[in-house]
Amino acid sequence: MLYLWLKALHLAAVVTWIGGMIMLGLTLRHAVAGRPPDFQRLLAALHGWDRRVTGPAMGLAWILGIWMVVDAGWLGANWLWVKLVLVALLSGLHGFLAGNLRRLAGDAGWTPPPSLRLALPVTLAGLAVIAAMVVVKPF
Repeated sequence: MLYLWLKALHLAAVVTWIGGMIMLGLTLRHAVAGRPPDFQRLLAALHGWDRRVTGPAMGLAWILGIWMVVDAGWLGANWLWVKLVLVALLSGLHGFLAGNLRRLAGDAGWTPPPSLRLALPVTLAGLAVIAAMVVVKPF
């Protein structure tokens, strides 16, 4: 019964985290293309959301995920290691996005790198492969 609660909370944390990353990716994509008039207010609000919600959700997803891995004895599963590498990459991408958001919110003249346009598809592709690893457990 505890495992099911951990899994439900882990899934809620992951959805919150990835939802925040999607917001970051979309906002920064628009920042590369051009800025609407109220953009600084949007950046400040998104930065606060990232610090109070998205970042803690990522941490909670990691904690609950590790707890489930240890509890279920999955440390030797190959699918898990593929998932963990991808989750670590998404965590790094989140840090990269949050750092760019912080720079952009602090300096209205700063222009983010065009490579940020890839953040959204990379996030979604990573999520799709992670979901496949967890559900299908191909190896």
